[in-house]
Amino acid sequence: MKNLIILLLLSIFLFGCIGPSEQDLPKNETPTEEINNTEPIIPKVNPTIRFIDYPMELNAMEGARFVFEVKEVQNVEDDVFVYIWKESTNPVKYPTDYVYSSTSVNQLSSKKDQYESYIVIDTPGKYYARSLLISDGKYYWSEEAVFNVLTLDGKTMKTFNIEIGYDSIIPQNIDVNKGEIVVITFTASPDSHPNGVRILSPGWKDSPSLKPGQSFSAEFTADSSFSYRMYWLAGNLLKGTGTVTVN
Repeated sequence: MKNLIILLLLSIFLFGCIGPSEQDLPKNETPTEEINNTEPIIPKVNPTIRFIDYPMELNAMEGARFVFEVKEVQNVEDDVFVYIWKESTNPVKYPTDYVYSSTSVNQLSSKKDQYESYIVIDTPGKYYARSLLISDGKYYWSEEAVFNVLTLDGKTMKTFNIEIGYDSIIPQNIDVNKGEIVVITFTASPDSHPNGVRILSPGWKDSPSLKPGQSFSAEFTADSSFSYRMYWLAGNLLKGTGTVTVN
C-alpha cells in the first residue's frame, strides 16, 4: 500500500512538470485579420495631342485655324499652344526659333477634348506647325502639319537661298512656274572673294556689292526664263552664271 501511494504521488508530480503539449491546448477559433499595406494602384496617364484640322493653303493675313484634340487631360486651355516654323522640326523638344505662336486657345463647346486657335501669318511661304501640351512639367507634341501661305492676292510664293562661293553659285539653276512670286536670297559665303561680288541680272535691279557674310534678296514675278551673272569687284571678272527657268 505504501508503494502504491508513492507511485501515485510520483505520477502526479511528473504530470505537473511536463504539462499538456501545445497540440493539446485549445485552439483560438477566431480568424485573425491580415493587415494590407499595399498602396492603391493609380492608373498611369498618357496624355496625347493631335491635329484634327488645319489649313492646307491660305492667303497671307488670313486667320489660320488649327483644331487639335487632347486626351487624358481636361481643362488645359492655359497649357496648350500652337507653334509655327519655316523649317521642319523633326524631332522637336522645346519651342525655339519659331516664327509664329498662338496667343489664345479656346475649348470647343461641342467637343470637350478639342481646342482651336487662330494665327495670322503675314509672310507667304511654306510653314510647319505643331501643337504642344504641357502636363505635369512634361512636353507632349503633336505630329507635324505642313501648309502653304500664298500672297495677299492668292499667288504662290517660292523662296530660294543661293550661296555665292569664291567662284561658284549653289544651286546654279532653279525652276519656277509662270506667275509665281519668287524671292531669291544670295549670301556670300566666308570663302567668297574678300573684295566682294555683285550679282547682275535683267530680272531685278543690280545688287549691291556683297562681301563675305553679307546677303541680298531679289523679288520678282516669274514671267520668262533668264540668266544672272556673278562678278568679282576686283577686276570686274565674270566668275559664275546661274539661270531661272520659268515653266
